[in-house]
Amino acid sequence: MQYWELGHREWEKWGGVMRKTFVASFPRLGSSLWPEPVDPKIVEDLSRKFADFRRASTEGGIAVEEFDFFGATRRTLRQFVAACVDLDSLVRDFLLPNPDAA
Repeated sequence: MQYWELGHREWEKWGGVMRKTFVASFPRLGSSLWPEPVDPKIVEDLSRKFADFRRASTEGGIAVEEFDFFGATRRTLRQFVAACVDLDSLVRDFLLPNPDAA
């Protein structure tokens, strides 16, 4: 069996488990699975306390040209890139174990 075949089988096994349990338990905002809107008092409170929240949740609060440089966008992208690097390392270590590791 090739390494990639083993990895693919593991992914299919755990991917199926994740889809059946974890993902299904978190409904998406605005979908029919999440019928209640967010309490307006919560939105008000967040808007009062956080300027970035107010800008992001208000129509026209962020210009299209500003979006790539918006703090929340940058933080999200940085977290995503870091997670990709972590995943690459995990896959590398699974497929090519370090012969010097104890």
